[in-house]
Amino acid sequence: MVPNLVPEVVATDNCEVATITQSPLAGTSFGSAHGDMIFVTITVTDIYGNVETCKVKLTLHDDENPTIDCSQIPTALNNTPGYCHYFVPGFNLNPTYGDNCGPLVLTNNLTGNNTLGGTPLAVGSTTVIWMVTDAAGNTATCSVTYVVTDNEPPVARCQGPVIDIVLDGDGLAQLTVADVNNDSWDNCGPLSRTEISRGGAFGQWVYFSCADIFINNGIIDVILEVEDQHNNVSQCTTQVAVYDLESPVITCPNGIETTTDPGVCTAVVNGIALQYVHDNCPVTITYEITGATIKSGTGDASGSVFNKGVSVVTYTVVDESGNSAVCSFDVEVYDEENPIIDCTNIVNIVRSNNTDECSYTVVGTEFDPSFFSDNCPGATISNNYNNSPSLAGAEFPVGLTIVIWTVTDASGNTVTCSSKVTVNDTQLPTITCPTANATQFVNDVDQCSKTILDGSLDPAFADNCPDATITHNYVTAPNPWTLAGANFPVGSTTVIWTVKDKAGNTASCSITVVVTDTQVPEFVNCPTTMVMVGNDVDQCSGKVNWSIPVAEDNCDILSILQTGGPASGTIINVSPNPITITYTATDIHGNTALCTFQVLVVDTQNPEFDADITMPNDITVECNAIPTNCVWHGNGGQLICSPLVNSDVHDNCTAPQDLVITFTETSTQCANQAQCCFYNYTITRTWKVTDQAGNMLVHT
Repeated sequence: MVPNLVPEVVATDNCEVATITQSPLAGTSFGSAHGDMIFVTITVTDIYGNVETCKVKLTLHDDENPTIDCSQIPTALNNTPGYCHYFVPGFNLNPTYGDNCGPLVLTNNLTGNNTLGGTPLAVGSTTVIWMVTDAAGNTATCSVTYVVTDNEPPVARCQGPVIDIVLDGDGLAQLTVADVNNDSWDNCGPLSRTEISRGGAFGQWVYFSCADIFINNGIIDVILEVEDQHNNVSQCTTQVAVYDLESPVITCPNGIETTTDPGVCTAVVNGIALQYVHDNCPVTITYEITGATIKSGTGDASGSVFNKGVSVVTYTVVDESGNSAVCSFDVEVYDEENPIIDCTNIVNIVRSNNTDECSYTVVGTEFDPSFFSDNCPGATISNNYNNSPSLAGAEFPVGLTIVIWTVTDASGNTVTCSSKVTVNDTQLPTITCPTANATQFVNDVDQCSKTILDGSLDPAFADNCPDATITHNYVTAPNPWTLAGANFPVGSTTVIWTVKDKAGNTASCSITVVVTDTQVPEFVNCPTTMVMVGNDVDQCSGKVNWSIPVAEDNCDILSILQTGGPASGTIINVSPNPITITYTATDIHGNTALCTFQVLVVDTQNPEFDADITMPNDITVECNAIPTNCVWHGNGGQLICSPLVNSDVHDNCTAPQDLVITFTETSTQCANQAQCCFYNYTITRTWKVTDQAGNMLVHT
């Protein structure tokens, strides 16, 4: 509205002011926006009708603040699914506002513009100050706190569907959260809690034992519970398969040796329980006895009755999962109880010789003991005269003969008694050859035979009548009555000895002389130093040849074979490591000898310049025309001079990039410019290319 300006006008006149008016009149409406202007004309009229005017400029100034209301804005928000914030859609969270004038500008302190649309509001409280500003700069604000709640539960992900777990040596197994958790996650970042449970309290681990193997066939449900930072909780369930894979550990007793109980052919054996039994789970112990005794049972086999002989006790320990362990040992029951013999009826026997014989022939059992027995079956009786159970039909020589009767049971226990037999005139010769141990020899050194130097192979012989003679059938021996001086070849030779009395009665025995060849072959030309050759030209290898080793033997060589390394004539790669060559010589009796030596191929070839490289020759130049450090690359008219690099050289073994290039330059120029050597001097340039073997190409 145009104000009334008349009262504010000061007008003077030489006479008297009659009227003061304004146009437009007070109360007239003008303008529509801040800054609009209007000119009001003031007219002063004196009493004589003289008029004077002036103009007043009125500018419309808006000093009324706009209005803004945040009370209707929704402030309780839920997170956008999958995110830890709320995405503001469009202008949904804007306040309402107005003003007496326009235009208005709405802003906020979060985005700086007129909307929160598209802005992510984090979970939690976010305070935003909204401001509306009119064209006059008048402002109004309101504050709103948006509360974003994370109501989205975390994602619980379990390993599985089945997790295998094996019990340890104590029958226990621990399953941790890390074993079950399969990257569980939450829209708002790290989880605040991750725990597992078998149905009870939740924690960082659960335990399993042997008892779990029999719960639902060893399949146990385990629950993974995860909680996010805003107390949302999720669960998943997996199955855990519990296994016991540990076999029992057992220790059997050492083998038992004992004797039969008195008067019987058996023994009760105690103290043969398992010495050690351990398993992580409960076990069942069984045993089985085989061999001389047949029996089976559970637990401890102690107290079992064992027959004479060797019985094998086998313990089997099986745990509840079927894992088992087996061990066994021998129980050997010896019969050390001597037999019983009664010789009272044959202590002294006197007989005359048979007619026209030098001996007496026993009739029936007249010379036999009356009784013998043993605690075990199988006892036998024999005598030292005819080595039989009876002397019935035995012929005794003239003179006194003492007969020893021996009862031997199945275990070798013996009892003896003696009988004196006096006979006139008759007895066959007797002969005893050396034992088998006395006839075992090794060859003489460097000989394929053995020469007997004494009478160790000669038998002992006797006869009741005089003039008995002894001979052998080994015709190559020097003498027929002894083997002293006889030479026996490697191998087995049977010699028959015969004793003969004057009546033609004979007795024989045989020996087998065994000569064993123990002497190994001998190589005569086995290399004693390493065979070393250089590489073949332009190759990183070389053909290696050597003389095939020759061997000699005291008997005969069966074979000489190469048993290790490449054959002679083989191409072998250059290497710092020598190769071992082995030959084996075997004689006809299986004795072997080894010839071992080493071969090595070394790189002796220098590196080379590539074909397109032309190295500088000696030249004479002016002091101001000294060429640079370069070599010529290329062919024909396209030559390029540049420094020598690895791609310009090659080697038979070393790759170009591994070759070492060195360049040196020396000069004879002196420092004194007054001397001729300052202007006339020689520059020597040297290129060296060295491979990994140390071979060097030099160009000067």
